[in-house]
Amino acid sequence: MPEETEEREIIQLPPGTEAGSDGSGGTHGGDPRLRRCGWGWTAMQGDSKVASASGPLLGAKQTVPRAELQAVADFVCYTTGDAIVHVDCKPVLTKLQQLTAHTWSPNANTPNGDLWDIVHRRLLFRPGVLTFLKVKAHLEEEEAVQLGYTRQAWRLNDIADKLADEAANSHQLDNYIVKLVREMDKKAELVQQRLMAIHWTIFEHNERSPMIKIPKPKHIPLRTRVIRTAETNGHLLQDIKSGRPVRCTKCKLEGGLRKGMVVFGKPCTGPTYGAGHEVRDVHGLQICWKCGAYTATGIIKGKLGKPCLNRPTATSVTTLSRVQDDLLPHGFTTSH
Repeated sequence: MPEETEEREIIQLPPGTEAGSDGSGGTHGGDPRLRRCGWGWTAMQGDSKVASASGPLLGAKQTVPRAELQAVADFVCYTTGDAIVHVDCKPVLTKLQQLTAHTWSPNANTPNGDLWDIVHRRLLFRPGVLTFLKVKAHLEEEEAVQLGYTRQAWRLNDIADKLADEAANSHQLDNYIVKLVREMDKKAELVQQRLMAIHWTIFEHNERSPMIKIPKPKHIPLRTRVIRTAETNGHLLQDIKSGRPVRCTKCKLEGGLRKGMVVFGKPCTGPTYGAGHEVRDVHGLQICWKCGAYTATGIIKGKLGKPCLNRPTATSVTTLSRVQDDLLPHGFTTSH
């Protein structure tokens, strides 16, 4: 519903009623940061006033079109009966005419969709027919007549305009806030002037100086960058092939090349030795002095990743004996 804090009666409009609605941006309407809007509408039967209403536009969105729409929404919701409504905001008027012709309805992406939804729902069930017509704002009476508007249309728009102005001016920001914003603007302007002066000084100097070519940074392929990042963080990647996931053989993390910089940008938490192993580094081998399990690649898997047996198996007795004698296992001709 439109902005309300207390109950209001629905007004039955007498035959021949015409109305005007308007919105105002208030004293500081030209500055979106300081703008505080108001709205107003009035209804008359000939020279007799039927009803009127006005108020400040509530909420964070303070725009004149929203204030214009708020005035219409309030009129539509709190009156019944036939009326001609004069609106001076062309975008609002166009959509109102489309609503009454059933050629348009608001949706989730409609600007000010919350108010348009209220107007749309009310028009579907509101008793009476409303006709929305255009009136040009901020004209003298004779100017309006020369442009083809009725004197009544001009009068209604003029009254609604004054109501909206009064409502907007009733809830402007405190003067100290306005003063603070103006002072910040002056400081920002001085900074910008200083930066522009520096810019032009440099520009004029460069015009007289020889052109300096700035070398383009060397392109490093993504594959290379991923490998370097992985190595820096202790990962051991398997052979990287196009179209296949990149996988660390230690911690088992994997991801495509595009995600590799993120995935392998964290320290590797590769598998640890199983409980009980007494691992020593001999000739580049990491070998358990108890069970003889070893690795020459740094990859912890198999027996080294499981709890130690605390004794060598039949196949690892010879390996452990040779290593303890400061020899390499059979099949190794150089230290790794």
